Amino acid sequence: LLVDLQHGTVAGEGVGNDLVSDFEAVVGASLENRIVFGAGSGTAAGGEGNDTFVANVTEGGVASTNVQITDFHVGDRIEVEAYEIRDRSDPLAPQDVAEIYATDQNDSNNAPIRVTDERYDDLDVTIVQAHLSASGTYDINISLQGHHDLVLAHLVA
Repeated sequence: LLVDLQHGTVAGEGVGNDLVSDFEAVVGASLENRIVFGAGSGTAAGGEGNDTFVANVTEGGVASTNVQITDFHVGDRIEVEAYEIRDRSDPLAPQDVAEIYATDQNDSNNAPIRVTDERYDDLDVTIVQAHLSASGTYDINISLQGHHDLVLAHLVA
């Protein structure tokens, strides 16, 4: 199932192609879902299966500012521009992440991706932030329910 909130479309086997708008939350099917966030805020649960959540700067230059993923688990991944983010225990997680973390994570003011763990009202949350524009501020904020040991790698085209 492909849910593209950036372009307002849903496509998949058994559903065909449909247009969607004004969604606050998306719940995927029990297959491998691809959920693409548009500008603004959104909440998603991929359901069972290995899901891909995509948060990028849109064609108009507006970022997916606040995204919440409620069921991120091993096998799921997040794509942000040229980066892929997975749980470290995922068998498909890259093995050479130390070099990328050393390069991208040492200076958090210049790192395009920053991952932090927070605790709010007895709930653990992993925050992924990305700055993709020249503004120097984090354009994209993704919160994952629970604590996640994430790894970051460059996407292979």
